[in-house]
Amino acid sequence: MSMRDSCCAAGVAAGPEARGVEVWGQLGFGGGKVTQQAQRDAILAVLRRCSLFEGFDEQRLVKLAELCRPRVCGLGDVLFSEREEARDLFLVNTGRIDILISLGSGRTARVSTVIDAGVCGWSALMESQTYTASAICVEPSAVLALSAKALEAVLVGEDHLRYLVMQRLAAVISARLKETRLQLISMLYS
Repeated sequence: MSMRDSCCAAGVAAGPEARGVEVWGQLGFGGGKVTQQAQRDAILAVLRRCSLFEGFDEQRLVKLAELCRPRVCGLGDVLFSEREEARDLFLVNTGRIDILISLGSGRTARVSTVIDAGVCGWSALMESQTYTASAICVEPSAVLALSAKALEAVLVGEDHLRYLVMQRLAAVISARLKETRLQLISMLYS
């Protein structure tokens, strides 16, 4: 089993609908099992908090919610690995995800941490479609996985929304580059 396959096993072991709903409800939105409707509402709440989708009308958000796959990850679980094919964009509901880059010789450096309503895996929306870093859960986390291809399909013919998403994604990338620069400077002088 690859590092990525081990991620979120609890959320998919009994099928994403069965086990995922139960665990998503416990970690992401309070105790106990939740209904499919409650899960859908919770997914919509995450999408509304995510800056990438500001300006989307309710109909489009509902369509996106239907495409999102809730995942629950434990401490140390890997969402994706550097140089792996990038297929999914991840939206963090709860928890903390460290973004790590390889320094060679088996060493890594944390360049960013993604928390509530944050986004990681944006490489899936780029032409290269290869993750440029790894994402590791540093505490139990509830995330939404959204296929880049599915997102693109929703945005076909919606040039204004495509532009807004890419503009906001550029802001995320810019912030990540700034964080990376600060982390690397800190490493050099510590």
